[in-house]
Amino acid sequence: MIKVTIGLCVKNCEATVKYAIDSIIDQDFPHELIELIVVDGESEDRTLSIIKKRILNADIHTKIF
Repeated sequence: MIKVTIGLCVKNCEATVKYAIDSIIDQDFPHELIELIVVDGESEDRTLSIIKKRILNADIHTKIF
């Protein structure tokens, strides 16, 4: 089986991160074969909370660092 790992590096991108996460969630590639790795560069805004809220009900395996 092919697995896909998506790396998303973020820092203070509260205004746009929702669109990036939604784009990943909306992929038609089987979600059970997708892994999302988010690296937060110490955001000083709501970036991380937005990410957590968007992926809460998504069926994509996610790691946040």
